[in-house]
Amino acid sequence: MSNDKAINSITDQESIAISFIRVLAMFLIITCHFLQAYGYSIAFLFNVGVQLFFFTSGFLYGKIEISNPWRFYKRRLLKIYLPYISFVSAILILQMILGLWKFSIRDVIIYLLNFQGFISTTVQGIHHLWFLSVLMICYVLAPILQRLINSKLWPFVLLIIVISIVEFAFVQKMYSTYAWVLLFLVGMIYGKYEQPHISLMAIIGSALLLLGLFSCFCLDTLLNPIWAHYSVWLHFVLAICIFATSYYFIPKFCPPSINLKILKHIDSISYEVYLVHHPLILGPLSLLTLTPFVGLNIIMILLLTYAIAYVCAYMFRKIRI
Repeated sequence: MSNDKAINSITDQESIAISFIRVLAMFLIITCHFLQAYGYSIAFLFNVGVQLFFFTSGFLYGKIEISNPWRFYKRRLLKIYLPYISFVSAILILQMILGLWKFSIRDVIIYLLNFQGFISTTVQGIHHLWFLSVLMICYVLAPILQRLINSKLWPFVLLIIVISIVEFAFVQKMYSTYAWVLLFLVGMIYGKYEQPHISLMAIIGSALLLLGLFSCFCLDTLLNPIWAHYSVWLHFVLAICIFATSYYFIPKFCPPSINLKILKHIDSISYEVYLVHHPLILGPLSLLTLTPFVGLNIIMILLLTYAIAYVCAYMFRKIRI
């Protein structure tokens, strides 16, 4: 983002908070998939890591001015799409080699276009990539949304918010693309106008909304597939609460001299970790039953995930350079 102008700069301590939030999101997503593999219904609650990432991405793009949209799209393409399509290709080829072909040419085209979040496929082990379809929409809209916000065209911004809420509340019954785009937009607005008192308002407001959700629906109800629509609201509000709380408090307790190299390192490969971990946990390539020892299997998956992610991040960084 060196070619983009900073609107509201981030201090070193706030940068550490952002790294912590992204690593936390990655941890929550991986935990969700482990719990899902072992059949725990509470797994869906941990999937808030995805929504946390949407909000964080929006927040960061609210902090800069995207001066050249085409350069922005090119950089997103290299950073997001290139590793994604390489990963998908490797998974499909590996399944073919192992005789696990359970997909069609239609599936290949859908994944090639990054439409898997909107059109169902028969490919096993990479269902988590729905996230990238929605993220693609967020990135396509980012320069447009930013100009609407910067130009004070708030009626159009409010119209987008209202349409999203209406679709969110009355149309979607399970997952909502509009909900996550709305979360991205709210993150952009928060990032542009972020101040300590605004963060405090976000913490208090989201905490009260969470209390309201839990008072109306117990956790078991929220995790019931019949009420999954309300879980979307839960994830939406919970993501804002986690982000605002972390971003407000971590800089206050983080010494200026602290050097969290491990945190920064894990953050630097978090996207690659997200890509590669899922097939090792769920699907035909899962290693959860590799040995009779559950703990050993989990450790092996985590170590292998890190190793593959590190190699991929290194290779694609060289290509981008």
